[in-house]
Amino acid sequence: MSDSKELPLVFVVDDETDALEVFQDALSLNFRVKTFNRPEEALEAIQESPPDCLVSDLVMPKMDGVEFVRKIRKTNTALPILVISGYGEKDQIIDLFRMGCFDFLSKPFRYQELSEKITRVLKHGKEIHSRTNLDEASKLIRIEDHQLGLKVSFGKAALLSNKNAQLVRLQLMKAQSAITSALTFDFSEVSEVSTENLIFLKSFFDNLEQDGRRFHWHNISAELDTLLSSQLITYNSAV
Repeated sequence: MSDSKELPLVFVVDDETDALEVFQDALSLNFRVKTFNRPEEALEAIQESPPDCLVSDLVMPKMDGVEFVRKIRKTNTALPILVISGYGEKDQIIDLFRMGCFDFLSKPFRYQELSEKITRVLKHGKEIHSRTNLDEASKLIRIEDHQLGLKVSFGKAALLSNKNAQLVRLQLMKAQSAITSALTFDFSEVSEVSTENLIFLKSFFDNLEQDGRRFHWHNISAELDTLLSSQLITYNSAV
């Protein structure tokens, strides 16, 4: 077996101390494991030195898994995240995937299954964030300086299908986490949007609004404008 220092570092967050002890024992053979029973403590640790993978419970007091992941994504768009729960609502799970979570595991489960999922998440995370894929992501969505903020331009193929969903999310999370006063989204090259990407866009802009970010859409088609604005999203339209 490899030296423990060479093993991937996995953070596990769960409000139940007994569960954390089981996680520690079950995963330590294949990973270095650090546990937290408060997501606030895990957030501080992630900011100081992020792990290779994060495993988090969904239902927790004070800060649930969705809010926890949302806070992580404000400063870290690349961390591979796997969420576990026995009580997750469908809309919560969808929100988690929109924020770039790599997988979801329902309780009860076998710890061997969890270990295998972590291994797959780590492998997939490396593939997504490889130099080739980062270059491909920048072709799908371009991010550049624009007046007082950033301009985010969607390429023609960026929203056509769900094939490049992770790469699209990667670029948009970069824009969302950027410290800037304003964001401009240019849809001039977009002629068609898949249903999956439309759902994701609705959630993305809704999160920007909740965060109090200033943004507007530019060169957007009347059809897409109508579809996006139909879901309680407030924005400054700049067609």
